Amino acid sequence: MSTGDESALPPPYYFAYGTYLDSTLLADRMPGAEIVTTARAVNRSLLFLSAAGGPRRGWCHLADRGEAWGKVAYGLVVSTTAIDSDRFGHNEARYLTVYGDDGATYECWTYCLQRPESAMRLPADEWEHICAGAAQWRLPDDYRDELVARHHAAAECSDR
Repeated sequence: MSTGDESALPPPYYFAYGTYLDSTLLADRMPGAEIVTTARAVNRSLLFLSAAGGPRRGWCHLADRGEAWGKVAYGLVVSTTAIDSDRFGHNEARYLTVYGDDGATYECWTYCLQRPESAMRLPADEWEHICAGAAQWRLPDDYRDELVARHHAAAECSDR
């Protein structure tokens, strides 16, 4: 028997993208999380942006408008209940359907910036997590090249 409103609960799957592609960082920040499969988010684009009202540094943002049309963002479907929402004060939960490389579709949630601003590079240690994760999961070369170009074209991170 139900004891609460299950419709208020997020889906059991989290779409991990950007820095969370690095399974070491993912395990550190989401203890007990289990990676289900690699996946693709269609009509989404990974951007590196500053956050309005946040520290002057770049953050990962999964855009779903503008240039995102026709793009694919790669990530991981993660089964977890351990989310530290205090870590992401300038973010908000978004819901999306992703296509797993195991042939299944997944209803997921993820974090995106509440108020994204201008293109800004990530701090170097955060960028290294993206590079490590992209290599670990053997993401397509053209996707990796796109991320490198986008990151280098952004403004230098001012708050390291």
